[in-house]
Amino acid sequence: HLPIPAKVYSLIQLGTAAALACFCAVQTWRGWAKKRVLNGLFCLVSIWMTLCGPATESYTYLILVPAIILALIQAFDTPQPVQLRALVTAAFALQLLAAARASFLPHFKAFGALAVLPLSGLIFLVYALWWLFDDSLCLTPEWDAPHQ
Repeated sequence: HLPIPAKVYSLIQLGTAAALACFCAVQTWRGWAKKRVLNGLFCLVSIWMTLCGPATESYTYLILVPAIILALIQAFDTPQPVQLRALVTAAFALQLLAAARASFLPHFKAFGALAVLPLSGLIFLVYALWWLFDDSLCLTPEWDAPHQ
């Protein structure tokens, strides 16, 4: 547990939320495909709600699952490097591990067991940023259509 003052945490929340808004505006202005911007925004907002949002109980991390599943399907449906596939698979596996712990061992609250969810979010953040900002991963006929 890091003792972060409430005002500093609020600034972190506002700063990262502003960065997400800027991401959306700038990439739309740059001409990224609408599908790429919206998928990226969906993943990044899901990550923001879990890592920077106001409530970070274990069940809050379920917000990440639809974005991780979308990314997992995309990772194995499109040509992506093995490292990227490993990242999204690890994020999914950690979510699954956390769900199993909550279901079968609800009173087991060791630090390592509780750290699985934020670790999953951080791993998924690395995946999402790598996928979004590596243009070679989004240059398929369905992704490279410019924003209309």
